[in-house]
Formats: sequence, C-alpha cells, structure tokens
Amino acid sequence: MTFTATNGVINASDLWGGDPSVFTQKNANGSYSISWTTPGDSRSHTYKIWYTTSLTTAWSYVATVVNNYNYTDVDPVRNAAPVIFYKVTVE
Repeated sequence: MTFTATNGVINASDLWGGDPSVFTQKNANGSYSISWTTPGDSRSHTYKIWYTTSLTTAWSYVATVVNNYNYTDVDPVRNAAPVIFYKVTVE
C-alpha cells in the first residue's frame, strides 16, 4: 500500500500528523475495501484510487473519492487478479 501526496504545496505529515496509513481488506463477496486515515484539518480533499498488478508497470486509474476516506472496488476483473496493488493520491 502506498499513499502519495501529489500536490507539492500540501505536506502529508502536516495534514495527518505523521505518515498516513492505507488499509485494504478482501471482502466475502470478493471485492476489496480500501480505507485511509483522515487528515487533521477541515478542508475538502479529493482522492484518486489507482491500481496495478505489477510494480514494474504503470498505475491505472480506478476512481475519484471526494471527502470520504474509503472506497470499495467491485470490479470483477481487478478482484479476480491473483496479485493487485492499490495507491491513493490526494489533490
């Protein structure tokens, strides 16, 4: 799991009081739940979810999440992958 802050003006450790944490869970229905720690401010945040099946290939866009700190990936192709990596970026 990787959390990447894409806006150089925002320092992730300033918002979260340290490095943010990202968690994944494989659900009983085969989907993946992705969640991350909430920032310590009251500003609006837009997050983008990305995935790859190999860390040597490019990341592919999955979804945009606004002012929420979790996402459930229900795509059957991604959920059937034997190995998958997710990352969350913040704008």
